[in-house]
Amino acid sequence: MSLWLVLGGSASGKSAFAERLVGTIMRHRTVHYIATMDESLLGPGDEEFLQRIERHQRRRPRDWTVWVEPADPVARILSLPETAPILWDGVGPVIGRRMPGDGKGLEALSQSLHHLGRRSGDTVVVSEEAGQGLMPASQEERRFVEALGRINQELAENAAGVAVVVAGIPVWIKGSPV
Repeated sequence: MSLWLVLGGSASGKSAFAERLVGTIMRHRTVHYIATMDESLLGPGDEEFLQRIERHQRRRPRDWTVWVEPADPVARILSLPETAPILWDGVGPVIGRRMPGDGKGLEALSQSLHHLGRRSGDTVVVSEEAGQGLMPASQEERRFVEALGRINQELAENAAGVAVVVAGIPVWIKGSPV
């Protein structure tokens, strides 16, 4: 059992692939799904994004246990049985919540990530790929991209496999579960 990282851009199909990976490819029937996107990040009246969240919810198998953990998904993962299969979707919202302040929230997240690779159950982590586009114009956006890129690199280093999803197609760039 191992840590698996699934990267991709917005609307790339990374979440759907990660769900297939842990459910169909790895053949786990019951999965603990850690969702980090919730309504707290949405602007008033953002119906389109609420619909997006609902599409994600409808796609998940009914026998999966869903945990909405916008602040500390790693703590939730580590509180679950060591052998339980986990799908954490996704890293970006957690980074966004930890950006304000002195950076200690990001440092704490970074320090906790190494525990994920030590679990005996499969842990699939979904994250947005950083740095595929233009350099953001604002300092805040650049800090976000830098932080996300650093966290992705730390996860990838400890992962048995890393897939990048482009237009719904996964490309394994490190390891593979099959």
